[in-house]
Amino acid sequence: MLTAELLAESERAGVPVERLVTAAFGRTVGCTVGAGELAVRVDGESGPPTTFIVGCTDEWGLSGAEAISRVQPAPQAVTPAACVSYRSAVEGTSPEAGFQLVLHARQGADVLYLDWWYDTRSFDAATVAELDEQFPLAVITTTSG
Repeated sequence: MLTAELLAESERAGVPVERLVTAAFGRTVGCTVGAGELAVRVDGESGPPTTFIVGCTDEWGLSGAEAISRVQPAPQAVTPAACVSYRSAVEGTSPEAGFQLVLHARQGADVLYLDWWYDTRSFDAATVAELDEQFPLAVITTTSG
């Protein structure tokens, strides 16, 4: 269901899937860890890796367009603390070093695979489990309005 939601909204809104995943990531981090801004390197199929400042919010009432608008290009001097990657291939991948939190989303035929990697000095397993649990809801709210 999430894969179909992402692809349909990407086409409808003319927004790359990795940007939608990043907006949902911002909602997830805001709800689980707290509101604020986070520098995120986004690696997807629509271009080279780019760093964005992502508004992490716990406001579930935001429309999808508002959530997407909170993903803005970062100044060049900003070092990302997190990474979001999206690929349509189901092949496995390893996280790059240097990030506190990494979400790798892979599109399968009928399913969206999520891999979370994290720095254990920055996050505990329960927090990452909560991020994983909240992410599907964040995708739905980002793609549905």
